[in-house]
Amino acid sequence: MKRIFIISFAIFFSCFFTGCEAQRQLRDRLIVQGIGIDFENEIYNVVLNIFDADSTSTQEETKPKLVESSGKSLFDALSNIVLQTGETFLYSQNSVVLLGQSVAENGVNNIMDFFVKHREFRPDVTMFTVKGRASEIMKTKIDEKSVQASDFKDMGNTEFLDSEVIGSNILKFVSSLKNETSDPTTLFIELEKKGEISIPKCKGLALYRKDKLVSFLEKDETLAVMLLVFKVKEAVQCLQVPQVGDVTVNITNSSSVIDVKLDGLKLICDAKINVNADIYEIGSTEISKNNNVGEFFKRTELELANTLRDLILVSFQETFNLKSDVVCLGKRLLQRDIAGFNKIVGDFENVLSNAQANVNVSATVRRSGKEI
Repeated sequence: MKRIFIISFAIFFSCFFTGCEAQRQLRDRLIVQGIGIDFENEIYNVVLNIFDADSTSTQEETKPKLVESSGKSLFDALSNIVLQTGETFLYSQNSVVLLGQSVAENGVNNIMDFFVKHREFRPDVTMFTVKGRASEIMKTKIDEKSVQASDFKDMGNTEFLDSEVIGSNILKFVSSLKNETSDPTTLFIELEKKGEISIPKCKGLALYRKDKLVSFLEKDETLAVMLLVFKVKEAVQCLQVPQVGDVTVNITNSSSVIDVKLDGLKLICDAKINVNADIYEIGSTEISKNNNVGEFFKRTELELANTLRDLILVSFQETFNLKSDVVCLGKRLLQRDIAGFNKIVGDFENVLSNAQANVNVSATVRRSGKEI
């Protein structure tokens, strides 16, 4: 009986000790909220945005703590932090990964492999490519406050970008990388000068060929790719309409149909784009005076269609020259013509560089208020 009592007593108190130990282990772990990665002189440099529960701001928000390290691989750089602090990482709360320009140009296969295989990494973690160094972005202060990891999600939503529509995350990047019939993209961030300070701003798309960064697409080229691959919900476009002058429209919706075929060994892409837009601003007052409203809309629709067509053709040619298949032409050809795809798959990059694009854009413009 005494023996049973002692065993029961020990089990009862062990429950409390286990709870204390679990709590101690959580507090001693480095809770990662953001990761910035650079590559210089064959060395990986890492900056981690760490949750710091012991430091709160005047608004009772947790301040980020930055931890830096370096190593011959991403794993080595992270392991060095563990050796220095004696604390292990908790990655399940991580919300953003920033790839510096140098590491992206060097190739990110090994980095993606680390993220995919680690059991704590979530596949929906937002990923940006940085034009410049990721560490500079991580260390930036906005309104004298350090950048929070959560701030990066808002950066992906601008007047012409929608991070949810584009899907700039690890899952989509790895999927594009592994299917071998398309090339990945991410949104890219760059420090922008505003007076004496620099703030991070999302500028457009980063273009990859396989796992290596090949180009940054600015606003116009990004809009063209979005019209082809995604749906544009909002984008302001300034036009010079003949016999009218300056007209600004806001694209409110778009749709695309892309057909891919082979003519011998030449890849031909036929793209049809439909856009709807509202009048945003008109520079001239002569339209209402002369009652040329119907003619105004026809001219504006034609100018918008021609402007977008030219942007798309330029973007097509740029991606062809870079041998980057961000429009998924290889995947589309595979779905349409397996035999044709098998003919060119071994030399697809060269076939892509000599591809031909035909673009047709139709635009419908309406008034949104009393602009006319």
